[in-house]
Amino acid sequence: MNKVMMVLLAILLFFSSIPFDVIAEEHKGQEEKEIRIVYTTDDTDPIYLYENITDEEALLELDNETIVELVEESHELHEQEDSLHHPFVFVKVEQENDENELEMYEGYVEEQYIFTEEDLSTLKQTEEKETDEVEDEIVSGEEEPTIETEEEIINEEDETFIAKENEAIPPVSPKKRAVQKAAPKMIKGYAAKKKTIIYEAANNNAKKWMTKSIGQPITYSTYNDQWVQTKVKINNKEVVGYIKAKDVTIEQPIITGYALTNDTKLYKSKSKKSKVLKTYKKSAIITYTYSSKNWFKVTTKINGKNVTGYVHTKDVAMTAPKVTRHAIKNPTKVYDKRNRNGKVLKKFSKGAVVTVQNSTKNWYRVTVKIDGKNKAVGLIAQESIKMH
Repeated sequence: MNKVMMVLLAILLFFSSIPFDVIAEEHKGQEEKEIRIVYTTDDTDPIYLYENITDEEALLELDNETIVELVEESHELHEQEDSLHHPFVFVKVEQENDENELEMYEGYVEEQYIFTEEDLSTLKQTEEKETDEVEDEIVSGEEEPTIETEEEIINEEDETFIAKENEAIPPVSPKKRAVQKAAPKMIKGYAAKKKTIIYEAANNNAKKWMTKSIGQPITYSTYNDQWVQTKVKINNKEVVGYIKAKDVTIEQPIITGYALTNDTKLYKSKSKKSKVLKTYKKSAIITYTYSSKNWFKVTTKINGKNVTGYVHTKDVAMTAPKVTRHAIKNPTKVYDKRNRNGKVLKKFSKGAVVTVQNSTKNWYRVTVKIDGKNKAVGLIAQESIKMH
């Protein structure tokens, strides 16, 4: 019994010799997590999580203001020829997997997108201040409110009014007479044209600063009946640009595009490492909306159910690619319109090779020569040809 007591006493003396604050600090280090927030000032600028900093394909695309756990500070990528040359940080983030279950992912995010809660709050305050300054700049270009004199006010209200000799005319406050200009209402809209141009001034001949693709988000305000104005960054300075009013819309455009390869994939999330929901053949018609810089959002039916997925912007185009098909009817006719009662421009023999472009669900567009000379664009029924 005495030996047991001696051992217990020795253990107690050993731990009592360790300062309590050291133990507490070690425990604190094990328990506390360094929380960070990923953030970008541009909603169209994607934030990616990479499995390795040299990877070209991302593991995940993170939503703006996603909370992550910082594991390890800055990693430099020294190969300057690589497109990914910013410092990276190693983080953990909890996201839904393909089975809609929360899963912990680890990887690298560019350091420029990582903020503490305090730093992000400061950044947002700075952004709000800059926004107010730009809006003030927009308003300052408008005419100053007119303040009428007392004499003008009297004449305006009643031309026959005659002031009595000893009756004082009550003073009129300029604030009541001046019409104050309100700050322009900011509208969240979208680019409505394939190439929506932002100009330096509200003039067709003004310098073209940049273009937005159809469907890209644009926040703007009305300038006049023909133009709207928006804030853009030119040489890292935020300035006011101008867009033709007809080139923007408040409704998100639904875009019709075409698959560019015979294995165009529809992914479950904005990552090529996510589950593949469906594949499209080259030239297949795909309807989608803009989601981010590198991804389009697609809603389609799979096994009779509506499913939402994503296609990479490099895998689709608004112009149909040319594909090779074989004529399967004798003759296979090319019409001048999408109607078999239309004029026949040309006839192909069964088995002939025909190069076509997708036009609609049931028709292909084809360029043919008439009498061996003049070229014409005609339409050929999809059921009349098959894949090469």
